Amino acid sequence: MSCRLFIFKLIKILFLNILIFTFVFIIFELTVRSIWSIKHFKNPHVNYWGKTWHRTFNKHNISVSFNPNLGWLPIPGFSNENIDLPRWPKNTKVSINNMGFRDNDNEDFEFSENNRILIVGDSFAFGDQVSNNQTLPSCIEKKLKVKTDNGGVDGYGATQSILRAKYENSKRNYSTIIWFLMFENFSQDLNFNSNFPTILKTDEKVYENKNSSIKNFLLKYSFVLYKLDKTFFVKPKQKDLLEETRKNISLKEVVSFTVSKFNKINKKKIIVIAYKDKSKNSHISETLNELEIIKLIKEHLLLEISKHKIPVIDMIDSFESFSEDEKRMLWFDHYTPKGNEIICDEIVKFINTNKFYKTEP
Repeated sequence: MSCRLFIFKLIKILFLNILIFTFVFIIFELTVRSIWSIKHFKNPHVNYWGKTWHRTFNKHNISVSFNPNLGWLPIPGFSNENIDLPRWPKNTKVSINNMGFRDNDNEDFEFSENNRILIVGDSFAFGDQVSNNQTLPSCIEKKLKVKTDNGGVDGYGATQSILRAKYENSKRNYSTIIWFLMFENFSQDLNFNSNFPTILKTDEKVYENKNSSIKNFLLKYSFVLYKLDKTFFVKPKQKDLLEETRKNISLKEVVSFTVSKFNKINKKKIIVIAYKDKSKNSHISETLNELEIIKLIKEHLLLEISKHKIPVIDMIDSFESFSEDEKRMLWFDHYTPKGNEIICDEIVKFINTNKFYKTEP
């Protein structure tokens, strides 16, 4: 009898502790959300009262699946006209054609038979948070009347982008390949503190990182756990790989490696240097250390680009020419339709001026 009583008391204590812990955690979660909401009150693009920004890479809610050679690729035939992702406008349309490129929805246009453009890059090239017909590739396609394949993929690092350029270039004949890059892309190739596969410069192999369904659920609904996971938790094997990689490679080496790889693709090429939100209203706070790293990366990047004589479009001057109020209309985490159009105009002007296309017969 005393043994049963002891077990009952133990269960009761355990239950009460779980209950108290859950209550305290919920209070802490609500407090954190409230503090961050107040901190970013003036930014209309930030909302801490919905789901977190954790993305689960599966075919049920976004458009990619794991690929052993490139990390992950869009799923051919995927279509969703009512995207349910945090910080995406309602009724955003995302669809992938049978070649694995995002649709541009320009079916009513006639295109040049001799020309085809490929754009590679990360989610900014892909056009996160805008519909098919509002992306950068769609805009370029409309204005140049040249078929433009959207090879951007959410979360891609610099090396992945170049590998996809090589992969797609081996399948079809492109007149021009555009590498749309952000400075953060170079460090993404060495970043194991994330919830998606990562590719290393050293061996160009892909290392898959999958979470359990329970962990994905918790990361999706708790900002506290989402932030802790991104900041502190790295799997031991991945941590060892990351530390070993960093011993043997610097960001400058990644830059040199990727630019050299891109230069070896025997096609007309353009590098477009893009930027995250440059307005003061941005929720993205760049520390002095991060700014210094970006400055060093940019200096080395421009040096490598000039070494290989690759044409480059740097969007910084265009962005800085806008007023603060105008800048706020160019980003919604990613580029707004207006932001994509600004970059599109610069690329179209550059291509027309430098005749980056084949002459029609």
